[in-house]
Amino acid sequence: MAKYKATGCTRFLLFILIFAPIAYFGSQYLMNSGKWDDIRSKVENVSNDKNSVERAIESKEQSTTNSQVQKKLEQLLDKIDEQEKIIGTQEEMLKKQNALIEQLKQQLQSNTSKVQVEQPVPSSNGTSLEELLKEADKALKKN
Repeated sequence: MAKYKATGCTRFLLFILIFAPIAYFGSQYLMNSGKWDDIRSKVENVSNDKNSVERAIESKEQSTTNSQVQKKLEQLLDKIDEQEKIIGTQEEMLKKQNALIEQLKQQLQSNTSKVQVEQPVPSSNGTSLEELLKEADKALKKN
């Protein structure tokens, strides 16, 4: 006695998977009066059609990827042009700022020779912090 029983669904699936292809090819054989060559040519045509479809899909994918790559390349070239323009304007600004810095350095050197800064002299008798701050304020007010 069998430990497991096959259900109706299992029996139907086995029939479809095993007996239906046998019945199909048997009927094709009988319809062609015993010529297997026709059946073989149909099977080969189906496999060739799959290959041609795969080749068509691959060529389409390649053409779409080529066009996508071309678009991406154009976008990147446009970005490079924009960046070069930005770099050019920044270089001009840098030259102007360097010239301004040189002018300010010259002005600073000419002004420092004219200005004499008085520094507070700390007294040696142990003055407090408040007295030092007052002296510093006086020196700043004079300038």
